[in-house]
Formats: sequence, structure tokens, C-alpha cells
Amino acid sequence: MRFLRIDYTGVSLMQGYGKIHAVYGDERTGSCALVGGAVRALGAGLDVGFVRFGDTDGSYAAVLEEIKGIDYVCCESSKICGGSYRNGEKRRLAERGLDYAHACLDREVDVLILDGVFSGIVSNEEIAALMDCANEREVELMMGRRRCSDEIIERADYVSEIKNIKSTHASWISGREGKVYEICGDGKGKTTMLVGEAVSYAGKGKDVRFIQFMKDGTSSEVEVLENVAGITYMCPGEHEFIYCGICPTEKQRRHAETALGYVYSALNEGADVVVCDEILTANGCMTVSTREIEDLINYAKSKKGKLIMSGHSCNPNVSRVVDCVYEVDKIKHPFPELAARKGIEY
Repeated sequence: MRFLRIDYTGVSLMQGYGKIHAVYGDERTGSCALVGGAVRALGAGLDVGFVRFGDTDGSYAAVLEEIKGIDYVCCESSKICGGSYRNGEKRRLAERGLDYAHACLDREVDVLILDGVFSGIVSNEEIAALMDCANEREVELMMGRRRCSDEIIERADYVSEIKNIKSTHASWISGREGKVYEICGDGKGKTTMLVGEAVSYAGKGKDVRFIQFMKDGTSSEVEVLENVAGITYMCPGEHEFIYCGICPTEKQRRHAETALGYVYSALNEGADVVVCDEILTANGCMTVSTREIEDLINYAKSKKGKLIMSGHSCNPNVSRVVDCVYEVDKIKHPFPELAARKGIEY
């Protein structure tokens, strides 16, 4: 059994930006991870530029356009499908996005996010030029889409691949179907993916409850989540340091028990989507039992709501009974050489 050392309350703060992030694989969840990254950065008071290339899912757009502090631009046309970066109209839109990205770098935003830039309409040379410029100006650059070239992977600091391990239906945003999703793995981006999912569902007019286990309610995304219409954020509060593999304290058990109560209340109240951030980590740390999670899954399905759970490790007993499993695989990560930074890692 692999033990994890987790501390969500005493994370060291290291100033200094200019790292390159690449997330690829499952297209929709990758976009959500980038949206969540924007929300987290804004919550820490960082200046954020966001450019959406191509025909990526835009259900988050309505929310981002209303959030002050995220400079959002969309460079896509739903009428344009297929083709490479040489396609005339797609190319024109790509150039518009590139111009805006460089304008953001010139004014030295803190964080620049490029959703859909790995779609074939922007060349590797143009992406490399953006990376060079971001490094020079110490701008945190986050990029994503379905595929990522070996050249970009080699040059990036953080690389995560999102794999769809199990899926029983295609659409994440549909009617009330009683579906349960599991997001796990050791790659960076699980919580930001959940934040992006919450924003996307809120953009569709859904009633979203975002509940955090293991955490103390002070991470950077919280301030924004609490002010997005349609999202209700809940966290039991203070959470002391925890070592996985060691019997949890009564205080840690109460924290998890309270968060679990929030989940049941949300389902009882008819919430469309209930997000359980780090509930699977709580399971690995023995503050939430596998039986409790299985009972919760059955209850969520009976209530016809959507339940989204995340954590470091996939529990085979849980994975067996959920509808979809996404694994965030760590391809590259500078930890422990780089300390966690507010607005980026937490």
C-alpha cells in the first residue's frame, strides 16, 4: 500500500511564476481543468488572460464572461469543423487568438490560459514562441487540448494526461440521470478540473454544490466559487495535518463526517450536481470508509443527481460501481523542487 503525506493547511508559499503547464487527453475535462486554473489564479488576486481556440466546449463561457478579473476571448466558430492549421477561416481565428495571447504577454498578465491551442490550427513553432515569451516575462502559461506533441511535453514544466478509463455515456451535461463520476490519479489538475466542471454546469443553469473534504476552506478557488451564481460552496473548515496510513484522529473523522452530511443534504435538496473534492483521498486516509462511499453512490443514483468524486487513488471497489472514471496521469511535475504557490497549486 502506498502512503501519502498530505498537508492542505501548511503549504509553503513560493513567489515567482513563469512555468509552463500542458494538459491533454480527454478534451472536455482538460478544458475544465484550465477553467479551474483560471478561477484559482483569480481567487489569489492574479491577473488572468484566457483565450479559447477552436471548437472546444464553451459551456463555461457565460460564467467566465461575467467574472471580473478574467480577460476572456473566444476565437472559434461552431460552423467550422475539421481541417488543419492551414484551413483559411480556422487559421484566421487562430491568428486572432495568437495576437491576443501575445498582447496578454506584452502587458505581463500573471497567468495566461490557452484552451484548445493543441488543436492543429496553431503550429508547434507558434506555441514554442509563446512559451519562450512567457518564460521571459515570468508569466504562468497553461495550455490544453486532446493531443500534445513530444516537443511541447519536453519543454513544459507540468504535464498531465487525462485518460477516460471507464465511460457508460457520452454527455456530462444532460438531464438528471443519476450518474456518478470518479476523478483520480497522481497528476496535477484534479481539483481545478472539478472547479471547471462546477463552472460549466453553472453556466448551463444547473444547481451545483461544491463540497471539499480534507481541506480547510482557504484555497484560492473558494472566493470565486462562493460568488458564482448557481454554485454553493461548503467545507467543514479547519483541518489539521494528516498522515495517510496512520489512524486518523477524532477531529479528522468529524471533519469528514460533516462533509459527508453536506453531500447527503445537497442530494436531498435536489441539487443537479454534487461535487465531492478529495472524498477519495479521505477514503485512502481512512476518514471515510469504502462502505460509506458505496452507500453514497447508491443514494445519489436513487436521487437522479450527478455525483462527481475526486482523490489521489482509485479504489477498485468504487471504480467498479461508478459510471465514469477519469485518471489524471502525471507525465511531468517539478515537485519537490518547486514549492506550492498560491493561485497555482492551491
